[in-house]
Amino acid sequence: RRAQAEQAWQDLQGLSNDIETLNHDIIDNMLALADTLHPEALADVADTMDNLIDEYANTDTWMSWLDWLKEQFRVTKVDEHAVSIADDPYADIKALINQLDQLKTALSQGQWQGLPDIENLLYQLEQHGIETSISPELISQIQQTQQQWQEQAKAWVEQL
Repeated sequence: RRAQAEQAWQDLQGLSNDIETLNHDIIDNMLALADTLHPEALADVADTMDNLIDEYANTDTWMSWLDWLKEQFRVTKVDEHAVSIADDPYADIKALINQLDQLKTALSQGQWQGLPDIENLLYQLEQHGIETSISPELISQIQQTQQQWQEQAKAWVEQL
């Protein structure tokens, strides 16, 4: 039993270190995403865009009556995702930050039923240009190790 207890101590110590490292990585990812919510160069971009608009260009005069008629009868399909982005252009980033927070909570509290889809989460982070050490294999390994030693601890308590 002493050898088992020493092994449990080493495994759980490594598990604690892995969880702490992942928590720091998740927090860094959340901060990187939060920085994109308030771009520092937004004022510069707005000034540039104002300068690119030619106030004297009247595009309506160059449109033929046939083009105008086609525009009147053009039917477009509105995507639900596009409507939600139009309401809040940062909705995707906010949802991604929320998923990272759920992952952090699940890791620290061992609540694996509230775990977001890791593959989708990693894909979204990659789309925003964020590299992370999070992997489905590492999450699975942490979950299995934690559950294994919890079951072992319950068995020891029952034997007492």
